[in-house]
Amino acid sequence: MPEMQKYGVQEGNYINQKIRKGDDILWEDIDEETVVFDLRNKNTYSLNQMASIIWLMCDGQHTSSEICDVISEEVLTVSSAQVLTDVLKIVADLINKGLVEMT
Repeated sequence: MPEMQKYGVQEGNYINQKIRKGDDILWEDIDEETVVFDLRNKNTYSLNQMASIIWLMCDGQHTSSEICDVISEEVLTVSSAQVLTDVLKIVADLINKGLVEMT
């Protein structure tokens, strides 16, 4: 996906690698979103509902591809292609912010 280049991470570089949360990251679920705090730079991020689901699955046991599969099964009103695009954008953003890493 050429669009992924603007995120600094190529899709093929991580779609089949397991993703885990960074060590210096705290988070808390509040209503239907997740607030993430990066202890290294003191930045705070608010994740929407879909990003929160992805965040929870970044446990070192799931790949981006597996996360797409789970979300596609749950969100029947959105095409698999759209779920894949959304998941890859969110994972790329989390990686580039240093909140998650490939294992």
